[in-house]
This record gives sequence, C-alpha cells and structure tokens, in this order.
Amino acid sequence: MMSELTVRDSVRTWLKHPVGGPLIRDALAEAGVDEKVLAPVGFFSLERVIAMAGDRIPAGVVDELVRRTNAD
Repeated sequence: MMSELTVRDSVRTWLKHPVGGPLIRDALAEAGVDEKVLAPVGFFSLERVIAMAGDRIPAGVVDELVRRTNAD
C-alpha cells in the first residue's frame, strides 16, 4: 500500500508520488504553468506553497488533490 499524502508533505514528495505527481502535473498544465516553477520550493510543504499562492489557487482544489491521491 502506498503511503497517504497530506498538505504537510513536501512538493517534491508529491511530485514523486505515483498518483499525486500526475494529479499535480495535470493541475499545473490546466493552469498553463510548467512544473519547473516548483523546483525552488520543492522542499516546502504543499500547504506552505498554497499559502504563498494566496487566492490564485481556488478553494477546495488542494482538498480535492489530497482526496483523489489517497482514494483507494
């Protein structure tokens, strides 16, 4: 069984995850953002990056990412 991810896990951990990585990449692609922009903040928690982004990331998007990543 894969380990569950939370918003406290690093961006790098999310990108390496077999389910979470593709979901984040898809979300970035839909927003027209290259995943390379995450390189400088790879060690930050997803929660911290979301806070830094402010209202550029719609409410509920992160909760949905976590839910879909950890779904059985």
